Amino acid sequence: RLSQVLVNLCSNAVKFTEFGEVVVQTGLQERRGDQVVLAFSVRDTGIGIPEERLGQLFTPFTQVDGSITRRFGGTGLGLAISKKLVSAMRGRIGVESRPGPGATFWYEVPLQPAPPPAAAPEACASTPRVVYIGHASPRLAESIRAALSGPGVEFHTLGRRQLRAHLSILRHPHEVLLVDAAWVRPAMLSAHRGSPAPQHLILIGRTSADCALPAVALPLRRAALRRAVWQLSAPACTPETTPQRRRLGLRVLVAEDNRVNARLACLLLESFGCTYTVAANGREAVAAFRRQPYDAILMDCQMPIMDGHAATRKIRQMEQLDGAHCKIIAMTASALPEERERCLASGMDDYLTKPFDTETLEALLADLVRPAHDAAAPAPAVPPPAPENATAAALQRLSTQLGAQEARHIAALWLEEAPGRLSRL
Repeated sequence: RLSQVLVNLCSNAVKFTEFGEVVVQTGLQERRGDQVVLAFSVRDTGIGIPEERLGQLFTPFTQVDGSITRRFGGTGLGLAISKKLVSAMRGRIGVESRPGPGATFWYEVPLQPAPPPAAAPEACASTPRVVYIGHASPRLAESIRAALSGPGVEFHTLGRRQLRAHLSILRHPHEVLLVDAAWVRPAMLSAHRGSPAPQHLILIGRTSADCALPAVALPLRRAALRRAVWQLSAPACTPETTPQRRRLGLRVLVAEDNRVNARLACLLLESFGCTYTVAANGREAVAAFRRQPYDAILMDCQMPIMDGHAATRKIRQMEQLDGAHCKIIAMTASALPEERERCLASGMDDYLTKPFDTETLEALLADLVRPAHDAAAPAPAVPPPAPENATAAALQRLSTQLGAQEARHIAALWLEEAPGRLSRL
């Protein structure tokens, strides 16, 4: 329940915040006898909410105004569901906002203290001892410290001007440098490769397809960061994770208004070593393509404001100016031959029927990878026998592909959106 409410609030914050940041905080509010009260808050720098509308936000199918539904999508059920969940846990939920500066949604829940944790397993002998962080965001640096902190680990912050000098200096083999990918230039990388004993370097954010350095995509996921650091520091000590697939290293644009489908596509792309940008409608997809080139586009056919067919035609017109061609893969729930023909006629290159799986998406993207990047990946682990129930079998496949936590996240998003979609049908 705590996770579901947090997912709902964070999803709204991200959806309504075009610039700035979304900050999630939690902490101990107070102690009440044998219970503790945990406080959660989600603060954004989005469009804000008029004071006279604050009292209506937790009513089902209610949004700030009618234009919000058309521009941002959604059903107006997320906050109502959150209020019911918090009330069921004997807690409180509220919001503080005014138009312009954004909004802060919060909730407090009384809980029983957990028993003392068991002794943590000993860290690998080659766990990084010194971590250098080169990034402009203080909050991201704080997240990195929280993810990698441990006995004897030192953290240091580097400015952009300090980075070049730091790369060329002889360093201890147990040092790790985490740096904003936008800060790194080819000349810096040459200095890094040419140093006598280069420290381990991990890029944070979007990277080019031909970059051979390890990278962690944004938004930063603690498990992905730890996995990247552990793999560099001591491959033999890397904790067992979900099966590693071959790294395609592509830059992909995901044009999809359904949060469940978008999340699933992004997680699969992450498992291929791809970076991605998400657009919630065709107009955003065209604008994203105008800003930078992509190796491939996953294009949903049915989207608000501008659908996938119209967006594809716009992109093909733009490509005529420079002779480029980006592979556009249609994503649609229709398996009819007529729909496939319509997608190809609008300029799309291939066709992906929802729900899609790892192997199908990987096969459609694999032909874009140069042979140098097309290294064989370790054979995936054999999944457990599938249960007889079709729903349970689908959830098990999702857990095998993405991990249990992400599978639960996908299911929670679906449960939130399903009532509104069913009512529209």
